[in-house]
Amino acid sequence: MSIIPKFLLKRVYVSGSLRETSEGIAFDLFNSIGPGILTRLNNIKLNDHVFSPQDILLKMGDKMFAAHEISENNPAIFFHNQKTTCIIMGAKLAHGIHTITVDLLSREAGKVVVTIQDNLAG
Repeated sequence: MSIIPKFLLKRVYVSGSLRETSEGIAFDLFNSIGPGILTRLNNIKLNDHVFSPQDILLKMGDKMFAAHEISENNPAIFFHNQKTTCIIMGAKLAHGIHTITVDLLSREAGKVVVTIQDNLAG
């Protein structure tokens, strides 16, 4: 599991950013902790539905990453003070409170699993 305390990881999530887009469901992360290297995005779970890396895009700065292409040999760098948007392609949610769990591997912290809740406003 992560060597970074969960309370710090939860601060990376931008509260209130859960939203519907033309592509699906999106939310934002803001890296206020320090630079990190993402070597794998295992999945994102919305409530009880698990989305695989093939369903996920990450917009990091001016670059777009298909989550299934991120690997140890093709990492995504999460710079300090950088905003990242996670887009779950084709996902739909009802308005209200939802639980989001992100499961990833980081070169610095190893396996990281963070669960937060946010409101999809109507």
